[in-house]
Amino acid sequence: MTTQVFRNVSPILAGYDSTIRIKFSQQAWDVLELGTGRLISHFRSEIEDEEPLFVADSEAESIMRDTNTVSIIIPGLTTKNWEVRAVYFDMARLDGTSKKAIPGIWRWPVRKRVTRDV
Repeated sequence: MTTQVFRNVSPILAGYDSTIRIKFSQQAWDVLELGTGRLISHFRSEIEDEEPLFVADSEAESIMRDTNTVSIIIPGLTTKNWEVRAVYFDMARLDGTSKKAIPGIWRWPVRKRVTRDV
């Protein structure tokens, strides 16, 4: 599976609330049924890591949907001690007993701030 690397985006700022927005084409949105069901995303420093750094879940309102766009909200308290330069994540859609992996693995940059813990 191909990893999509995002370069010219606002990075996750360690220690601060961050939002990642991924826009899908209307066709992909419809085929993947992203407008319905539960969405879950695991964030890891390496794909092979056992424990996720963060789990986003539409039931916990850390994944939101709006007009072909998935927004993942990551609280600053979660990222406060992240010592990584990037995170990997993907998404899965659950609907009852149906489980579907959303194609793609994303790599998103993480940056430390000079001013922290304020």
